[in-house]
Amino acid sequence: MYNRYSECKTIDEVVTYCEDEKLIKQLEDANVEMDGLVIKVNEISHREIFGATEHHPRRAMAFKFPTKQVASKLLDITYQVGRTGAITPVAELDPVAL
Repeated sequence: MYNRYSECKTIDEVVTYCEDEKLIKQLEDANVEMDGLVIKVNEISHREIFGATEHHPRRAMAFKFPTKQVASKLLDITYQVGRTGAITPVAELDPVAL
């Protein structure tokens, strides 16, 4: 099983960890849907360098895995009327497993 936590000393180590094919394969095989990793800064002095917005600290960021893409069959296009009266086309697709 994969490590839930890994301590990296440099940004290069972070990038190497996030792009590790063995780790990505283990995460794909796990019985949990995941679309990425969260990278956090532990060093308090570095946290202050990153700062914060009014609502959110910048000491954590998401690393998103490449999106999975598969082909599906377009079954039909229907039209839906919204609450404001706008008509919106809706694609009816054949379900596929991701």
